Amino acid sequence: VRSRRQRQMCIRDRYTRVDFSVINAKTFLIALGQCFFSVGIASGGAFVYGSYLKKDSNIPADGLMVIGFDTLAALIAGFAIFPAVFALGLKPDSGSNLLFITMSNVFMNMPFGRVFGVLFFMLMFFAALSSALGYLEPVSSSFSELLKVSRAKGVLYALASIFIVGLLTIFG
Repeated sequence: VRSRRQRQMCIRDRYTRVDFSVINAKTFLIALGQCFFSVGIASGGAFVYGSYLKKDSNIPADGLMVIGFDTLAALIAGFAIFPAVFALGLKPDSGSNLLFITMSNVFMNMPFGRVFGVLFFMLMFFAALSSALGYLEPVSSSFSELLKVSRAKGVLYALASIFIVGLLTIFG
């Protein structure tokens, strides 16, 4: 029977200790793909937002700052979620269950958990909304420039086209 302190050390070691024997080329490809989607390069939003930069912007420093804060946020989230995953006996590769099941269980078992749960999931909603706006930006700016229409009409055309393509995907 391990003490609580020993269990916490074991959980921390599972998250922070690297097993170099399982790292291969596929690992790097998966990590690179995660970086592209996490930072927003893969969606095209970074290119559109880059067009709004001032002439005197320090692009390498700004890029490193974005990558640094993105990595810091991921590490902090990992230190919050993975101990709960191991404590609840869930699999760490269970996808969206990590967010919706694990964090719901964590909030149920803590003082003022309902308050923190509401705040957490509200923040998740706003994070998702801001990501959706980031994905909309390349499409709407492309419509505005290609069709020579106002920004408002470009956004409406983008939303309509995304809705139609989404319907085809859903009903396909």
